[in-house]
Amino acid sequence: MHAYFSHPWLLTSLAMLPALWVVSALAASRRARLLAVMSGPMTGGTLARVRPGRLSRLCWTLGLMLLAVGAAGPRWGRDWSQSAAMGRDLVVVVDQSRSMYAEAPSRLERSREAVLSLADTLRRRGGHRLALVVFAGSARLDCPLTHDLDHFRECVEAIDRVVPDATLGQGTRIGAGIGLAVESFSGRSQAARDILLLSDGDDPARDGEYRSGIEFARSEGIPVHVVGIGNADEPRRVPDGTGWLTFEGKDVTSRLEDAPLREIARRTSGRLLLPGTSAFDLGEHYLSISASYTDEDSPDSLPVLRQRQQWFLLPALAFACLGLLIPARGKKV
Repeated sequence: MHAYFSHPWLLTSLAMLPALWVVSALAASRRARLLAVMSGPMTGGTLARVRPGRLSRLCWTLGLMLLAVGAAGPRWGRDWSQSAAMGRDLVVVVDQSRSMYAEAPSRLERSREAVLSLADTLRRRGGHRLALVVFAGSARLDCPLTHDLDHFRECVEAIDRVVPDATLGQGTRIGAGIGLAVESFSGRSQAARDILLLSDGDDPARDGEYRSGIEFARSEGIPVHVVGIGNADEPRRVPDGTGWLTFEGKDVTSRLEDAPLREIARRTSGRLLLPGTSAFDLGEHYLSISASYTDEDSPDSLPVLRQRQQWFLLPALAFACLGLLIPARGKKV
């Protein structure tokens, strides 16, 4: 039988129980000393010997253990009333080059928040697998295709909104990011695949490197849907961490370059979204895109397991009540 916990890290709280009992014993010892000082040795000693009995302590121990296990979200047993949703594979490609740190809020910050919103929307819908590729001068797969959208979110949240990732190098190699995204697909039908690129399209090299990504995606029949982030009308200075990035004594500026982004979307049969500096809902945007496809597949859909928290939380409450109702007993001398 398959079983798992929704929040397994909460099980670590079980390790705190021995520490709690040590603290309780120390507190009881201190209480005895204070009572002896306040009431005298005879009266204080008698009061200090009034402590919870073994049965009461056992109830509290069991109650806390069950509370920790229940809070961790145990699941087991297939829930046949729910079925795994069909879906598509989507590799999200996020431009993390220096120009993406321009504007306020920065283009990268807006991209990051949009992708987090996308993850939340697709989690509610179910069925889709997500992957994350980031790129600047080179590309890196930060999250392989997965149904675990919590892990995907963690990878997106790990993107630094202030300091560029030095391991990605300098530049804007859009073609490398698209190419790595194409290589990241596995396990589904050839038709149920999408790439979603978020970029300002500003490649200072101006060498058309992005076209290598176009050709690779076209050869695999994968559409690249593009979201252009940034202001296309007004160039903005690019921060370098302590001030503004300069070249030959002049401030480096950047703006949204939509021409390469339009070409990427058009030649790969993808959709183009240019929200400018306006707010947009990336989750709903992608759902509208995926709704136009009839090819969906989910050979590796995960079974929906029943939530079993109540099996632990209700007994935990019962044991806690018993621990409160059982009268304290005096220690024999």
